[in-house]
Amino acid sequence: MNNNIFEIYTEKDKQRFWSYVDIKEPDQCWNWQLTPNRFGYGIFSARSKLHRTQRFIKIIEGVNITNKVVTTTCSNKLCCNPNHLVVMTQKELMEQMRQNGQLSVGSRNRASRLTEADVVDIRNRYQKGSATDGFKGIGIDYGVTPGCIRDIVIGKTWYHV
Repeated sequence: MNNNIFEIYTEKDKQRFWSYVDIKEPDQCWNWQLTPNRFGYGIFSARSKLHRTQRFIKIIEGVNITNKVVTTTCSNKLCCNPNHLVVMTQKELMEQMRQNGQLSVGSRNRASRLTEADVVDIRNRYQKGSATDGFKGIGIDYGVTPGCIRDIVIGKTWYHV
């Protein structure tokens, strides 16, 4: 049995894949020509398995993408140009999106119940073991869970403040 994932795709699979890509100049986007999935990404089936097109490209290039995401530098969900593809961790992707203003963090996130000023107050107010100024007491005052307060205090969330 062949245990090497990179060898399970034949030249025929690769040729079939590339036949669905509109290949242009090396610096341009090469768009996937088949219907995208409901999230707008290209999907390709090979060896009874569905792949997002960008991930499939990295697999056939022999890149280990285990526990990684494949994204484009051009922000085009249908782009299959290998020159536009980068492999990174989910954490790296989220940080990049935050820096580019693609994520709504803090009070800009419409689901947020807190503001940056609240977070500063929470961190200043917290006292370990206190009934009123511990995780539970502060959580009650702000209408959030003790776990939410804990995550703020230890810097797991709202780390931009």
